[in-house]
Amino acid sequence: MQVLHVFGSSQNEFYFDLSRMYADAVLRPDGVRHRFAAVAPDGAWRFGPNTRDLGKAMPLAQALDQVGTPDLIVPHMFCPKGMTTYRALFEDMLGIPVVGSPAAVTALATSKLWTRDVVASAGVQVARAQRLGPGDIPDLPAPFVVKPDSEDNSLGISVVHAAHDAQKAVAHARQYADTIFAEAFVPGRELRAAVIELDGDLMVPSVIEYPVSEARPIREVADKLEQDETGEMQQSARAEAQPICPADLSPQVRSQIETACRTAHRALRARHYSLYDFRLHAETGELYMLEAGLFWSFSDLSAITKMLRGSDMDATDVTGRIWAACAADTDKDLRSAA
Repeated sequence: MQVLHVFGSSQNEFYFDLSRMYADAVLRPDGVRHRFAAVAPDGAWRFGPNTRDLGKAMPLAQALDQVGTPDLIVPHMFCPKGMTTYRALFEDMLGIPVVGSPAAVTALATSKLWTRDVVASAGVQVARAQRLGPGDIPDLPAPFVVKPDSEDNSLGISVVHAAHDAQKAVAHARQYADTIFAEAFVPGRELRAAVIELDGDLMVPSVIEYPVSEARPIREVADKLEQDETGEMQQSARAEAQPICPADLSPQVRSQIETACRTAHRALRARHYSLYDFRLHAETGELYMLEAGLFWSFSDLSAITKMLRGSDMDATDVTGRIWAACAADTDKDLRSAA
């Protein structure tokens, strides 16, 4: 099987470096031939055998001739266009299978507000929220969180502990997106879980817990990403921010998470895999979904890879099985399952 890995970003260097970091560490199942395509912030394309050995820059029109006929596209792009436009280019325009959800579904999931509405209509609990138009200041009782609607990696997010700090948080969020909102802060544990379509089932592997505290009530950018001494992006080495996998959960909480994940996966019409962030309320024990992430770069660094390993599963083998099923279009459509 021949796989074309597409990484980079046409948006900015941050997303380009983030994408390359994950593509660098992609898993290598047996029987797969790998080729890489990079999309730069200036729109230029480059192709090569790995992320560091790339050929000359070329425009899209020329790049389309270089794509060839791979059996599968594995996307590593996290910016809004990477999650939508580029997936549609390959799957809808060029007719090449793309692993992961189709562009119409990822477009929906890039909006936290739309995602909240969809999963809530299916019965998944979300915290109270308020969309903020131009000039609006949240009227939620503090504490609450102000978020850009379409950014990831904690960019533009602030916790507001007192009403007089709301305007500053709103201004900060608007630097990252035109659409922003406020959401009631849920005190308690932060958990991440996934769904994987495997062997005709919606499997939920081990859950990850991300440490938070009164001093650090939410995960910050520095808890997730940092630069090494050469300027290369890498995952954060902050000791207090290291994920715990598998998370120590009671059977009741585990069951809540599994139900919420499968419900959200079906409601969003996700495909192959999906990822969800939750808060488990410290006092009530209620589970609240924060957002969905319909991405898995199939790398050593990816959250789903770590979840599989936390379940004592061979992540490389699972990757190969999912890729083969997608390329052959033999995996079952579970999105309409009851």
